[in-house]
Amino acid sequence: FVIAIFLVPMIRSMNLPTGEAYCQKLQEEWVRRYPKFPFYLGTYEDMTGGFQKKFWGLCFITTAVCAYENKPDDCEELTAFRKFRDGYLRSCPDGPALIEEYYDIAPGIVVRLELSQDRDARYAALRDQYLGPCYADIRAGRLAQCKDRYVAMVRSLEKEFLS
Repeated sequence: FVIAIFLVPMIRSMNLPTGEAYCQKLQEEWVRRYPKFPFYLGTYEDMTGGFQKKFWGLCFITTAVCAYENKPDDCEELTAFRKFRDGYLRSCPDGPALIEEYYDIAPGIVVRLELSQDRDARYAALRDQYLGPCYADIRAGRLAQCKDRYVAMVRSLEKEFLS
């Protein structure tokens, strides 16, 4: 995550004579060693613009937990969270600001989660404490409760990992 999200875009933005070749070689070596976890050679513009939409589906934390559990990107859960975000949350007065803030901080949270030595326990705790109940809220039509729960999760993770 750190390589794909931060290092490669930084090197590419510097426009060094050997920068692009270095990034390509880094990607090739990574894929050779970790074929199940390839990464995209992103740019700074990707990171600040379309990267989230094109490559992460805009549900960073939920996507990371689902990917950890080997669920596909189009699983019922992610589809429900995306519908919740694009419908209910976006229509809330504070929704667009919450979504934008989330896009800014969630990648850093996911990187820290992925690098945690107790990653298994953290993902399980996120599932049990927040995402499972939030998904149940969505299915039961308790959208305001889901919003409150999800915001509480993000604030807790932000305080723990980004403060």
